Amino acid sequence: MKEIEFEHKMAAHCESGTVTAILNHNGLEITEPMVFGIASGIFFGYFESSNFPFPMFIVRNKPGSIRKNISKRLGVKFYTKDFKKQQQGIDELNSLIDECLPVATQVDFYYMKFLPEYVRTHMNVHFVNIVGRNEENYLVSDSYHRTIAELDVETLNKARFVGGYMAPKGFLFYPAYIPENIDFEKAIIKGIKKAAYNMTKLPVPFIGVKGIRKFARKVKTWPELA
Repeated sequence: MKEIEFEHKMAAHCESGTVTAILNHNGLEITEPMVFGIASGIFFGYFESSNFPFPMFIVRNKPGSIRKNISKRLGVKFYTKDFKKQQQGIDELNSLIDECLPVATQVDFYYMKFLPEYVRTHMNVHFVNIVGRNEENYLVSDSYHRTIAELDVETLNKARFVGGYMAPKGFLFYPAYIPENIDFEKAIIKGIKKAAYNMTKLPVPFIGVKGIRKFARKVKTWPELA
């Protein structure tokens, strides 16, 4: 088993946890709350539709925004790539792991079989770090699991290349450049301002603070929908 020395940590959110861990590995000392805040991760939306069997709500910004906002506000450059051909995506991941580079990748959460079955649902925007491999298994650092876990090759490939809404397409990323000097104060202020704007100024009745108030009114009616 090719295993990269990697400090695994649990986290509150998969993307902020994955980004934090891979930045830490590459020498940037930063915590998940700091990553989440600088990236304006906090958000809220409450959604109802005849297309939904039940109302849904979100509590963070759009998947991918954590990485993009960290890049923009800290000057970190990420190598990113998705793939039209599955085998190319498999080969690239394997090659990077063989070079001792931990790699973050997007997967369908349902296929993370090391997690309890009752928590797993089909969701194409889960993020994990891959930190080792052999012919049969990958080593997966999933911020929702207590330890680094093994996942068989067939299952990870399925998770990376499943179809559907926001299909992962084998998407992977890792830090290619981290500045030596980062103005954290400036980045923090920008993150706070953008988060505050998103939560209070967007003129949409189901987004931000307005969405929280709508959720508070509507949740009392949920038993009628069951």
